[in-house]
Amino acid sequence: MATVIPKYNRIVRDQPQMAFYMVSIDTSGFLDTETNNGGRISPCVAEDFATAPTTLAQSRLVSRGALRYKKMLEFLQVRSNVNVVGIVTTYASDAGDNPITKLQFGLVYENDTFIPKTGTAFDGSTTTTTRVGFIKDKITEALMGTYTERMQ
Repeated sequence: MATVIPKYNRIVRDQPQMAFYMVSIDTSGFLDTETNNGGRISPCVAEDFATAPTTLAQSRLVSRGALRYKKMLEFLQVRSNVNVVGIVTTYASDAGDNPITKLQFGLVYENDTFIPKTGTAFDGSTTTTTRVGFIKDKITEALMGTYTERMQ
């Protein structure tokens, strides 16, 4: 049998193939109390809501959620370029005072061979042996970490 390479349509065969991972975060486990540790994880900022947060404390919860989301993306992009696709946020309503209940999105890695298969969980309790486990550990690290940054 012969192999014919499709040159006319410019199909490149020797480039690494992208990898897709689906992420779903149930945010009900995160406290939404108006304290320094309270907050959310969300790509949304206060101006995204139909009704802005009604208090400074509620606005800070929204800002903390945006910061956690930003940090999560930073941690996921350490080893390889990644694109976030198909974001779905679930809220009780479109008012800024309501906490997010679920965040789902897809990750498309340019080349997932650069994602390590080994690592240790954020709390040091378990060892990661897969790329999916490493992605999960990076998301957990972003969500459970402490950061200081000025947010709008």
